Amino acid sequence: MNHRDYLLRWAMIALSGVSLNLHSQEGWQSPASIRQAAHDFIAIKAREIYHDRPEVEVGALDRRLRLAACHQPLKAYLPPGGRSAGNTTVGIRCEGPQPWSLYVPVRVRVYREVLTTTRPLSRGERLGSGDLMLVRRDITSLRGGYLTDPAQVLGQVVRRRLAPDSVLSAAMIESPRLVERGQEVILVSETGGIRVQVRGKALMDGASGDRIRVQNPRSQRIVEGTVVSAGVVQVNM
Repeated sequence: MNHRDYLLRWAMIALSGVSLNLHSQEGWQSPASIRQAAHDFIAIKAREIYHDRPEVEVGALDRRLRLAACHQPLKAYLPPGGRSAGNTTVGIRCEGPQPWSLYVPVRVRVYREVLTTTRPLSRGERLGSGDLMLVRRDITSLRGGYLTDPAQVLGQVVRRRLAPDSVLSAAMIESPRLVERGQEVILVSETGGIRVQVRGKALMDGASGDRIRVQNPRSQRIVEGTVVSAGVVQVNM
């Protein structure tokens, strides 16, 4: 075999291999189509829950993955116990003549402006406008919840010590006490346009709107009323 025939033979073998490889690729499901199906599915799910446009990051698939091309639209679903946000997975399956299924890792983020603290706060401190700042955060990672409206927070007191840049949640704040246990309070009752006021002793702490027990020192009678302002409890006599 001369040199020319040798080169021609190997060229034909190489071209045959390329042709075979192309044919093989056409028979496999595109990894890009699998990742896109996972992306679109989880984006819709997250938006239904959070009513905001999510940021979706789809994890890479194994380069060695070979799945038969699906001749039907791919089906996406959440596995049992799956979440629609944070680090999660999306199931993708083909229901065609050569069925298959796999899980695709995804990361879903949803950003909102949430209230954070601007300085260290001690337990019992009352929150003012200078103590608060709106900061954009991924709310899917805030397991303890969050608040977004400064009006809900101003005038409230913190229930525990907070570091700067802490994300505020409802569990971290409470209404300031207007009545303390053992304090002398005024019991107010209104009936038929007549207002009656007597003094009493608070048996419980109470914030605005709290129901507390109060004792009349003279009669020793214990009644229950609603805290309406500092040192004032409204009761039905």
